[in-house]
Amino acid sequence: MARVRQVVLGLGAFLGAVCLLAAAAVQLLGLTPLVFLSGSMGPQIEAGDLAVSRTVPSRDLAVGDVVSVVNDAGVRVTHRVVAVARVDDRRAVLTLRGDANARPDTEAYDVTDVQRVSFAVPHLGHVVSAVSSPVGRFAAGAYVGICILVLLHRPRPDPRRGGSGRPRHRQETRVAAAVLAAVALVAPVSRPTSTLASFTDGGTFSSGTLSTHIVQRSSSMTCSNGPAVLLGYYSSVTVGVTHVDSRYDYVARVYNSSGTKLGDDIAMSSGTQAVGSTVTTTISAAQVAGLLPLGATVTVRVYSRLKTENGWESSTYRSWTVETAVLGALLLNGIRCGADTSPS
Repeated sequence: MARVRQVVLGLGAFLGAVCLLAAAAVQLLGLTPLVFLSGSMGPQIEAGDLAVSRTVPSRDLAVGDVVSVVNDAGVRVTHRVVAVARVDDRRAVLTLRGDANARPDTEAYDVTDVQRVSFAVPHLGHVVSAVSSPVGRFAAGAYVGICILVLLHRPRPDPRRGGSGRPRHRQETRVAAAVLAAVALVAPVSRPTSTLASFTDGGTFSSGTLSTHIVQRSSSMTCSNGPAVLLGYYSSVTVGVTHVDSRYDYVARVYNSSGTKLGDDIAMSSGTQAVGSTVTTTISAAQVAGLLPLGATVTVRVYSRLKTENGWESSTYRSWTVETAVLGALLLNGIRCGADTSPS
C-alpha cells in the first residue's frame, strides 16, 4: 500500500511540475500552442502535431517563415510565407502556401503583427487535444480526487519501527508536493488553438463546362419624393431598383460627396417578389439630416446581394443623389431626389 501511495503522489508531483512549467512558459514568453487539424504542411508538420508560435511584427518576417493567420472567413490557417510585400514600416501583405500544395493560397493577408511558428512536436497535438477535451478534464479532476483520498489516508504505525510511521517531516513534504500537483493538474493552462493547413490545389476537367456566378447589379433605379414639407423639399424619398434575379436581395448605402459611407446599411429584401418588379426602401429626412451639413448632397448606392449565407454582392451598383434643404434641414428636415448617377 505504501508503494502505491508513493507512485500516485510521485506521478502527481511530476505531472503537476510539467503543467506549471508549461503554463509559465506560455504566459511569460507569450507563446501560443497550435494543434494542426489538416496536413497541407506535411511532411514537416502533419495533422495531429503540436506547434508553438509567438507573435512578431511584420517587419521581422521573411520568405520561408511559417505563420498562422486568420482568413476572411474567420478560419485560422498556418502556411509558409512565399512572398512579402512591404506596405510601410508596420504593414505587410503576405502570400502563403502549404508545403504540400502546388499553388499559393488564393487569399493575400494584410498584417501588422502575426504569429510565427517556432517549432513543432510530432503527434503531441493529439495528446493536448485529448487533455483539453471535456473527457480529459474530467479525468484530471478524477485524478485530483484520488490524490486527495491518498493524502487523507494516513499510514498506521508500524510496530517493527518502534510504533511510528515514516518521519513526519518527510510525510509533510510529500503532502505538500501532492497538493501542488493536484492544483497544477487542473490549473488553467493556456488551451491550444486549432489551425488548418488547408489544401488549395486545383483540379483539371477532362470534359464538361465549369462556370461561376457573378452577382449582377439591378438593371435600373428610380427615386420618388414623399410628402412635401417646405419650399420643394420633402420628408422622405423612396428609392427602388428593378428585381433582376430571384436569388437576390439588395442593400442601400448612403455616401457623402467624398465617397465616405454614412450610417448603417439599409436592407432591401425582395421576399417573394417577381423578377422585373421594383424592390424599394424609404429613406426619411431624419435619417440623413444628422449625417450632413446643411444643403449637402448625398448619394444612395444600391448593391445586389445573394440571399445565401455567404452574401456575395455585386461589384458595381445603381445610385441616385439626394439633396437636403438649407432651411428645410434646419427646421423641418427636408430632402428631395436629385439625379441618377449610376456608373455606366
